[in-house]
Amino acid sequence: MEYKDYYQILGVPKNADAAAIKKAYRQLARKYHPDMNKDNPQAEARFKDINEAYQVLSDPEKRKKYDQLGANWDKYKNFDFQGQGAPFDFSQFRTYTHSGGASAGRTRFTGFSDFFKAFFGGGGDLFGGAEDLFSRSQGPTTRTRPADLNAELEISIREAMTGAHKQVTIHQENLCPQCGGRGMVSAGICPACSGQGRVRRPEHIDVKIPAGIHNGARLRLRGKGGMAAGGQARGDLYLRIRIRNDSLFRLDGRNIVCEIPVTVFEAVLGAEIEVPTVTGKVKMRIPPETENGKILRLRGKGLPAIGHHLAGDQIVTIRVVLPTNLSAREKELFHELARYRRENPRARM
Repeated sequence: MEYKDYYQILGVPKNADAAAIKKAYRQLARKYHPDMNKDNPQAEARFKDINEAYQVLSDPEKRKKYDQLGANWDKYKNFDFQGQGAPFDFSQFRTYTHSGGASAGRTRFTGFSDFFKAFFGGGGDLFGGAEDLFSRSQGPTTRTRPADLNAELEISIREAMTGAHKQVTIHQENLCPQCGGRGMVSAGICPACSGQGRVRRPEHIDVKIPAGIHNGARLRLRGKGGMAAGGQARGDLYLRIRIRNDSLFRLDGRNIVCEIPVTVFEAVLGAEIEVPTVTGKVKMRIPPETENGKILRLRGKGLPAIGHHLAGDQIVTIRVVLPTNLSAREKELFHELARYRRENPRARM
């Protein structure tokens, strides 16, 4: 039976911290990687030992169990799994059969290292049949879910009104295309990713903005988010929509608000005027004696209906503009009107 000293394999002291263990592993893994030692069959076995040692020492729980087991090795060496009291030789151990009738299973070991796989949660029925956490040919693997990404996209009121096609750019890490995520190429450390196996690059994504989208809405782009370890799946990209106001229009919920100037004569006598909307000019009737600040409504001229959201309106605020640079005759007419209103109080009722 060969006892593997994982600390010795990585060349670190027993009180080494996580950073020192990781640094030692990376150096040794690159040195003994099979792709770098094709003519050295012993390198592959060394590479597997390095991976195995790192899997245990990089995990606090596994490392704790390993330290405990190593300190009391004689007790485990003489332990009889079948209760017969005979010395137990791990190097000769090949098959252990559970007792328990029909539900009995069989766990196979090929030596001390396989025992550790079972002890740490991944080697068969003895400790619950957990998934094997030891990589035989690659470095340590991390099973992670792909990450969803969140971003903000600003659009104009016109784009929200009519819909648009936009392009967003995100920066994220992907598998290095030169080394396929291994971090190594035939000539040594991959120059494209500096041995990291991943590169950070911009990605341009086309986005279709539906007509009628409201401020604060969220668009989901499936499969455009972060990439999981191994590059086999991607999360989703969520875009929060922000609609910016312009010099003429502003958004209020699903309504579009604007202010329209009219002359004092149009306000007093009434008129039909042209009002700008996001999609073009329309005619609107100004009632006689319209006061400054009065609000009129153009039905259905706001954001169009989408999903369960109804179409909005365009809200028009009237701003009465007083005449300037009056001629003498115009001033005379205004004085005459003022005098008439003073002499005929019933006219103001």
